[in-house]
Amino acid sequence: MVKLYFPDINLEDTFDCGQCFRWAKCDDAWTAVVDGEGVTIRKDGDFLCIESAKNEGFWKKYLHYDGTTPSGFACHPSEGGELLVRAIGAGKGIRILRQDPWETLISFIISQNNNIPRIKGIIKRLCENFGKNNVFPTPDELIGKDLSIIRAGFREKYILSAAEKCKGSFLKDIESLPTDELREELMTITGVGPKIADCVMLFAYGRYEVFPKDVWIKRVMFEQFGVENKDIDGYVEKNFGENVGYIQQYLFHYYRNIDKKQK
Repeated sequence: MVKLYFPDINLEDTFDCGQCFRWAKCDDAWTAVVDGEGVTIRKDGDFLCIESAKNEGFWKKYLHYDGTTPSGFACHPSEGGELLVRAIGAGKGIRILRQDPWETLISFIISQNNNIPRIKGIIKRLCENFGKNNVFPTPDELIGKDLSIIRAGFREKYILSAAEKCKGSFLKDIESLPTDELREELMTITGVGPKIADCVMLFAYGRYEVFPKDVWIKRVMFEQFGVENKDIDGYVEKNFGENVGYIQQYLFHYYRNIDKKQK
Protein backbone atom coordinates (compact mmCIF):
# COMPACT_ATOMS: atom_id res chain seq x y z
CA MET A 1 0.00 0.00 0.00
CA VAL A 2 1.24 3.47 -0.96
CA LYS A 3 -0.21 6.53 0.78
CA LEU A 4 0.36 9.99 -0.69
CA TYR A 5 -0.66 13.36 0.69
CA PHE A 6 -2.40 14.68 -2.42
CA PRO A 7 -5.28 17.02 -1.49
CA ASP A 8 -5.57 18.79 -4.82
CA ILE A 9 -6.13 15.82 -7.16
CA ASN A 10 -9.59 14.95 -8.44
CA LEU A 11 -9.53 11.28 -9.44
CA GLU A 12 -12.68 11.39 -11.56
CA ASP A 13 -11.52 14.41 -13.55
CA THR A 14 -8.04 12.90 -13.93
CA PHE A 15 -9.08 9.40 -14.99
CA ASP A 16 -12.10 10.40 -17.07
CA CYS A 17 -10.80 13.41 -18.99
CA GLY A 18 -9.82 11.56 -22.17
CA GLN A 19 -6.12 11.03 -21.47
CA CYS A 20 -6.43 7.35 -20.44
CA PHE A 21 -8.88 4.54 -21.13
CA ARG A 22 -8.36 1.68 -18.65
CA TRP A 23 -9.35 3.30 -15.38
CA ALA A 24 -12.84 2.39 -14.16
CA LYS A 25 -14.79 3.62 -11.16
CA CYS A 26 -15.94 0.99 -8.67
CA ASP A 27 -17.91 2.40 -5.72
CA ASP A 28 -15.58 4.93 -4.09
CA ALA A 29 -12.40 3.69 -5.81
CA TRP A 30 -10.78 3.56 -9.23
CA THR A 31 -9.22 0.40 -10.67
CA ALA A 32 -6.93 -0.28 -13.63
CA VAL A 33 -4.04 -2.37 -14.84
CA VAL A 34 -0.96 -0.14 -14.74
CA ASP A 35 2.49 -1.31 -15.79
CA GLY A 36 1.37 -4.93 -15.64
CA GLU A 37 -0.26 -4.71 -12.22
CA GLY A 38 -3.91 -4.53 -11.19
CA VAL A 39 -4.23 -1.53 -8.87
CA THR A 40 -6.89 0.31 -6.89
CA ILE A 41 -6.79 3.97 -5.88
CA ARG A 42 -9.15 5.72 -3.51
CA LYS A 43 -9.21 9.16 -1.91
CA ASP A 44 -9.23 9.29 1.89
CA GLY A 45 -9.53 12.93 2.84
CA ASP A 46 -6.34 14.64 1.69
CA PHE A 47 -4.58 11.33 1.01
CA LEU A 48 -4.48 8.88 -1.87
CA CYS A 49 -4.47 5.23 -0.84
CA ILE A 50 -2.97 3.12 -3.62
CA GLU A 51 -3.20 -0.68 -3.42
CA SER A 52 -0.06 -1.56 -5.32
CA ALA A 53 3.25 -3.36 -4.94
CA LYS A 54 5.03 -0.53 -6.73
CA ASN A 55 6.90 2.06 -4.70
CA GLU A 56 6.02 5.65 -3.93
CA GLY A 57 8.43 6.94 -6.57
CA PHE A 58 6.58 5.13 -9.35
CA TRP A 59 3.24 6.61 -8.34
CA LYS A 60 4.60 10.11 -7.86
CA LYS A 61 5.89 10.02 -11.43
CA TYR A 62 2.75 8.39 -12.84
CA LEU A 63 0.45 10.92 -11.14
CA HIS A 64 2.72 13.91 -11.81
CA TYR A 65 3.04 14.56 -8.12
CA ASP A 66 5.57 17.32 -7.55
CA GLY A 67 4.16 19.41 -4.73
CA THR A 68 2.49 22.04 -6.91
CA THR A 69 -1.15 22.50 -7.88
CA PRO A 70 -2.25 22.11 -11.52
CA SER A 71 -3.20 25.79 -11.70
CA GLY A 72 0.48 26.54 -11.24
CA PHE A 73 1.07 25.14 -14.73
CA ALA A 74 -1.38 27.51 -16.42
CA CYS A 75 -0.80 30.84 -18.09
CA HIS A 76 -1.88 34.14 -16.65
CA PRO A 77 -5.69 33.84 -16.84
CA SER A 78 -6.01 37.36 -18.27
CA GLU A 79 -4.35 36.11 -21.45
CA GLY A 80 -7.07 33.53 -22.07
CA GLY A 81 -10.12 35.49 -21.02
CA GLU A 82 -13.10 34.51 -18.91
CA LEU A 83 -13.45 31.05 -20.42
CA LEU A 84 -9.93 30.04 -19.44
CA VAL A 85 -10.47 31.37 -15.91
CA ARG A 86 -13.57 29.15 -15.62
CA ALA A 87 -11.80 26.18 -17.22
CA ILE A 88 -8.85 26.40 -14.82
CA GLY A 89 -11.20 26.59 -11.86
CA ALA A 90 -13.23 23.60 -13.03
CA GLY A 91 -10.24 21.45 -13.97
CA LYS A 92 -7.76 22.30 -11.24
CA GLY A 93 -7.98 18.76 -9.85
CA ILE A 94 -6.73 17.21 -13.11
CA ARG A 95 -3.28 15.68 -13.25
CA ILE A 96 -1.69 14.68 -16.53
CA LEU A 97 -0.55 11.09 -16.10
CA ARG A 98 2.84 9.73 -17.15
CA GLN A 99 1.72 6.61 -18.98
CA ASP A 100 3.50 3.85 -20.85
CA PRO A 101 4.41 5.12 -24.36
CA TRP A 102 3.40 1.91 -26.16
CA GLU A 103 0.00 1.68 -24.48
CA THR A 104 -0.58 5.39 -25.04
CA LEU A 105 0.36 5.14 -28.71
CA ILE A 106 -2.02 2.28 -29.42
CA SER A 107 -4.79 3.82 -27.33
CA PHE A 108 -4.71 7.01 -29.36
CA ILE A 109 -4.46 5.14 -32.66
CA ILE A 110 -7.68 3.45 -31.56
CA SER A 111 -9.14 6.84 -30.62
CA GLN A 112 -9.17 8.08 -34.22
CA ASN A 113 -12.71 9.07 -35.25
CA ASN A 114 -14.01 7.31 -32.17
CA ASN A 115 -15.79 8.03 -28.88
CA ILE A 116 -14.56 7.24 -25.37
CA PRO A 117 -16.95 4.33 -24.54
CA ARG A 118 -16.05 2.57 -27.81
CA ILE A 119 -12.33 3.26 -27.35
CA LYS A 120 -12.50 1.64 -23.92
CA GLY A 121 -14.35 -1.36 -25.34
CA ILE A 122 -11.77 -1.94 -28.09
CA ILE A 123 -8.88 -1.65 -25.63
CA LYS A 124 -10.64 -4.03 -23.23
CA ARG A 125 -11.01 -6.64 -25.98
CA LEU A 126 -7.40 -6.10 -27.07
CA CYS A 127 -6.11 -6.81 -23.55
CA GLU A 128 -8.45 -9.75 -22.90
CA ASN A 129 -7.59 -11.51 -26.15
CA PHE A 130 -3.90 -10.73 -26.66
CA GLY A 131 -2.41 -9.70 -23.32
CA LYS A 132 -1.42 -12.00 -20.49
CA ASN A 133 -3.62 -11.73 -17.40
CA ASN A 134 -5.39 -8.72 -18.92
CA VAL A 135 -2.12 -6.78 -19.22
CA PHE A 136 -1.81 -4.52 -22.25
CA PRO A 137 -0.25 -6.69 -25.00
CA THR A 138 3.31 -6.04 -26.09
CA PRO A 139 4.24 -5.40 -29.74
CA ASP A 140 5.52 -8.98 -30.04
CA GLU A 141 2.18 -10.33 -28.82
CA LEU A 142 0.37 -8.50 -31.63
CA ILE A 143 2.67 -8.97 -34.62
CA GLY A 144 1.01 -11.07 -37.30
CA LYS A 145 -2.21 -11.59 -35.34
CA ASP A 146 -5.75 -11.35 -36.69
CA LEU A 147 -7.21 -8.46 -34.72
CA SER A 148 -10.73 -8.67 -36.08
CA ILE A 149 -12.00 -9.89 -32.70
CA ILE A 150 -11.37 -6.45 -31.16
CA ARG A 151 -13.61 -4.79 -33.78
CA ALA A 152 -11.37 -1.78 -34.34
CA GLY A 153 -12.11 -1.48 -38.07
CA PHE A 154 -9.57 0.43 -40.18
CA ARG A 155 -7.44 1.00 -37.06
CA GLU A 156 -6.41 -2.67 -36.94
CA LYS A 157 -3.86 -2.25 -39.76
CA TYR A 158 -2.36 0.73 -37.96
CA ILE A 159 -2.04 -1.25 -34.72
CA LEU A 160 -0.23 -4.05 -36.52
CA SER A 161 2.05 -1.62 -38.34
CA ALA A 162 2.88 0.11 -35.03
CA ALA A 163 3.69 -3.25 -33.45
CA GLU A 164 6.25 -3.95 -36.19
CA LYS A 165 7.79 -0.49 -35.80
CA CYS A 166 7.94 -0.65 -31.99
CA LYS A 167 8.94 -4.28 -31.43
CA GLY A 168 12.43 -3.27 -30.39
CA SER A 169 13.50 -0.23 -28.39
CA PHE A 170 12.16 2.41 -30.79
CA LEU A 171 9.93 4.22 -28.27
CA LYS A 172 12.69 4.22 -25.65
CA ASP A 173 15.38 5.34 -28.08
CA ILE A 174 13.48 8.47 -29.13
CA GLU A 175 12.40 9.49 -25.62
CA SER A 176 15.06 12.16 -25.06
CA LEU A 177 14.79 13.85 -28.47
CA PRO A 178 13.79 17.53 -28.65
CA THR A 179 10.04 17.93 -28.95
CA ASP A 180 9.92 18.73 -32.67
CA GLU A 181 12.19 15.79 -33.51
CA LEU A 182 10.24 13.47 -31.22
CA ARG A 183 7.02 14.43 -33.02
CA GLU A 184 8.64 13.70 -36.39
CA GLU A 185 9.84 10.28 -35.26
CA LEU A 186 6.43 9.34 -33.88
CA MET A 187 4.85 10.37 -37.17
CA THR A 188 6.99 7.83 -39.02
CA ILE A 189 4.60 5.24 -37.56
CA THR A 190 1.84 4.48 -40.06
CA GLY A 191 -1.44 6.07 -39.02
CA VAL A 192 0.14 8.57 -36.63
CA GLY A 193 -0.44 12.23 -37.44
CA PRO A 194 0.30 15.38 -35.42
CA LYS A 195 -2.62 14.93 -33.01
CA ILE A 196 -1.74 11.36 -32.01
CA ALA A 197 1.96 12.22 -31.80
CA ASP A 198 1.19 15.16 -29.51
CA CYS A 199 -1.03 12.97 -27.30
CA VAL A 200 1.79 10.46 -26.91
CA MET A 201 4.25 13.25 -26.11
CA LEU A 202 1.93 14.82 -23.53
CA PHE A 203 0.46 11.73 -21.86
CA ALA A 204 3.47 9.40 -22.02
CA TYR A 205 6.63 11.48 -22.35
CA GLY A 206 5.61 14.39 -20.12
CA ARG A 207 6.05 17.07 -22.79
CA TYR A 208 3.73 19.62 -21.20
CA GLU A 209 4.62 22.17 -23.86
CA VAL A 210 2.52 20.42 -26.53
CA PHE A 211 -1.13 21.24 -27.24
CA PRO A 212 -2.96 18.30 -28.90
CA LYS A 213 -5.78 19.43 -31.16
CA ASP A 214 -8.77 17.10 -31.39
CA VAL A 215 -12.24 18.05 -32.62
CA TRP A 216 -13.23 19.49 -29.22
CA ILE A 217 -10.15 21.68 -28.93
CA LYS A 218 -10.47 22.93 -32.52
CA ARG A 219 -14.09 23.81 -31.79
CA VAL A 220 -13.39 25.66 -28.55
CA MET A 221 -10.48 27.55 -30.08
CA PHE A 222 -12.70 28.72 -32.93
CA GLU A 223 -15.94 29.36 -31.04
CA GLN A 224 -14.41 30.94 -27.94
CA PHE A 225 -11.16 32.49 -29.17
CA GLY A 226 -11.93 33.03 -32.87
CA VAL A 227 -8.83 31.07 -33.91
CA GLU A 228 -8.80 28.91 -37.06
CA ASN A 229 -7.13 25.50 -36.92
CA LYS A 230 -4.13 26.66 -38.94
CA ASP A 231 -3.48 29.48 -36.46
CA ILE A 232 -3.90 27.56 -33.19
CA ASP A 233 -0.22 26.78 -32.57
CA GLY A 234 0.85 30.39 -33.02
CA TYR A 235 -1.98 31.71 -30.84
CA VAL A 236 -1.28 29.20 -28.08
CA GLU A 237 2.45 29.96 -28.08
CA LYS A 238 1.80 33.70 -27.91
CA ASN A 239 -1.04 33.77 -25.38
CA PHE A 240 -1.02 30.66 -23.21
CA GLY A 241 2.53 30.64 -21.87
CA GLU A 242 4.32 27.46 -20.77
CA ASN A 243 2.90 24.02 -19.95
CA VAL A 244 0.06 24.44 -22.42
CA GLY A 245 -0.66 20.71 -22.20
CA TYR A 246 -2.42 21.41 -18.93
CA ILE A 247 -4.38 24.26 -20.47
CA GLN A 248 -5.47 21.92 -23.25
CA GLN A 249 -6.81 19.51 -20.63
CA TYR A 250 -8.60 22.30 -18.75
CA LEU A 251 -10.29 23.49 -21.94
CA PHE A 252 -11.16 19.97 -23.12
CA HIS A 253 -12.64 19.02 -19.74
CA TYR A 254 -14.57 22.25 -19.30
CA TYR A 255 -15.97 22.60 -22.79
CA ARG A 256 -16.94 18.93 -23.16
CA ASN A 257 -18.38 18.39 -19.69
CA ILE A 258 -19.44 21.72 -18.24
CA ASP A 259 -19.86 24.53 -20.75
CA LYS A 260 -21.92 22.34 -23.10
CA LYS A 261 -24.39 21.54 -20.28
CA GLN A 262 -25.01 25.24 -19.78
CA LYS A 263 -26.00 25.84 -23.41
